[in-house]
Amino acid sequence: MSLSRSAAFAFAAGLVLSACVSVLPETQAPAPRFTLDAPTLRFDGVPVTATIAVERPSSLAALDTTAVAIVKDGYRVAYHRNLEWSDRAPRLVETMIVRTLENTDLFPNAGRRTKVGAARYRLHTDIRAFEQVDEPERAARIALRVSLLDTRSGDIVGALLIDELEPLDGRDAALIHAFDRANDRAMEKVAAFISESAGAR
Repeated sequence: MSLSRSAAFAFAAGLVLSACVSVLPETQAPAPRFTLDAPTLRFDGVPVTATIAVERPSSLAALDTTAVAIVKDGYRVAYHRNLEWSDRAPRLVETMIVRTLENTDLFPNAGRRTKVGAARYRLHTDIRAFEQVDEPERAARIALRVSLLDTRSGDIVGALLIDELEPLDGRDAALIHAFDRANDRAMEKVAAFISESAGAR
């Protein structure tokens, strides 16, 4: 029994495809992506009813990535091969600040600058560190400089440098947990700073 022309063509095409598939390089599974949890805080004090716009944080280009950075010898930047953040570090920090303020009872009118429109205050954050460090001990490090601008006067009403180190014992998941603990402390200080700077005016 002979094959029809179309059946023969389909059979030959199948053989070609199977041969092509066999020589294609195997693709590596993508690195797992991680995020952080914004803490839920409770402060004693009067709510800050003024509108607060949280700006997108600034950072060096080396930190403006989804890769988890490792700083070696105090200055050399490398990256984890098998860990990634769910977003670039500036966007992740911005989200953590906004969610932290939303999770408290004191900032009913705080939000991203692109969402709140005209605001009495603008919060600027410069990311100084968002990385694993190996000296003097292995730790997750988050360092932020935050400043609050009064848009009416144009004055900086306050600024604060936050630097949190959380030692880590282990790899991968232990590093993310260390980042989470450092982030909790950093976000608590950011919220307290805004409460004191904006609430006192």
